[in-house]
Amino acid sequence: MQSPRIPIWAAGVWPNKPPIRRAARWDGYFPIKLGDDGTPGQVTVDDARAMLAHLAAHRTNPNPHDLVVNGRMGGDNHARDAETVAPFAAAGVT
Repeated sequence: MQSPRIPIWAAGVWPNKPPIRRAARWDGYFPIKLGDDGTPGQVTVDDARAMLAHLAAHRTNPNPHDLVVNGRMGGDNHARDAETVAPFAAAGVT
């Protein structure tokens, strides 16, 4: 049993600020990025840095906070996939 509760992650469309402010009160943020035409877009490392800064500005809880992003990997070349993920990890994406 997890104490005090299971982790709560909030999702929201980036760069809308209200969802990320709500996420700052909980345990994690899962952003959704849409292109100008409303189709799904890819979160960039710069987006992730901006999200983490915004979360930090609104975070009052001292516990760790997760930021997760989705993406696609080839799966057939571990080194290439690691190169893709490394800048996100360095920026603080969990």
